[in-house]
Amino acid sequence: MDQPILSLRLTAGYPGKGVVLNDVCLDIHAGEIVGLVGQSGSGKSTMTLCILRLLGFKGGNDSGTIVFRGEQLVGQREARMRQIRGKDIGLVLQSPLASLNPSMRIGKQLEEAWSAHENGDGRATIFRTLQAVSLPQDEAFLNRYPRQLSVGLAQRVLIAMAVLHRPALLLADEPTSALDALTQAEILGLFRTLNREFGTAILFVSHDLLSVASLCHQVAILEKGRIVEQSTPAEIFERPQHPYTRRLVGAIPILDFQKRPESGLQGEFYSDPEFSKQLALFTAQLDQTVEKVNAA
Repeated sequence: MDQPILSLRLTAGYPGKGVVLNDVCLDIHAGEIVGLVGQSGSGKSTMTLCILRLLGFKGGNDSGTIVFRGEQLVGQREARMRQIRGKDIGLVLQSPLASLNPSMRIGKQLEEAWSAHENGDGRATIFRTLQAVSLPQDEAFLNRYPRQLSVGLAQRVLIAMAVLHRPALLLADEPTSALDALTQAEILGLFRTLNREFGTAILFVSHDLLSVASLCHQVAILEKGRIVEQSTPAEIFERPQHPYTRRLVGAIPILDFQKRPESGLQGEFYSDPEFSKQLALFTAQLDQTVEKVNAA
């Protein structure tokens, strides 16, 4: 296998709170989607801040190594990190309406995201990116303010800004937690499409095992600052090895797990009728979203 696009070994913490990440090791290869799963407070978002070299702005500190495309990021100058953030490493957060500037029109925010790393007119790229994330490509939409968008549309705008420069790595920190079930399915389908069409590697941070299973090639389980298990979704759900992983999987009423090659999804779950009905809606919507994007 090729060298990973991102390879890290980290210990991190905050004054007065102790160690949050304890000698965590994680590799992500080009074009790979890795899910990072753990309960609140397990250190998931701290890892994202470490990769972006932003933990210090939150009062934290870390040690270890973070090698991105052969470049050591730990100890890197802030000027260099400003070149990397947003261009080579994109970020999608969980609260789109809070992440966008409420007083700035959508088009202006996209233009600023472009001009942060490129010179010249970026409108052609902006329109192509809007099309890629299934957003309108017209002046009426670009003239809207964030408050005029639904949460789902705002999340698509954030994703468009994150992939505007075609980054090699996208960090998605709980990007679907604020969305309803149908919009969540659409956004998951969008991540899969961007991964396939742009070849973007994705670190998908979530506490939602079902979302992770439907999207990711690999799943890493984080407990109390340590990755206790990492494998494919099928292995995690059918043959969990660590006691904590078994508890996570056991909290979901799953009786079977199998691959559905025709849909490209990683798994299908069966349990009580109501649960099966909800999951069937989820997976069907994801399939339809992927088909619509492919046909566009």
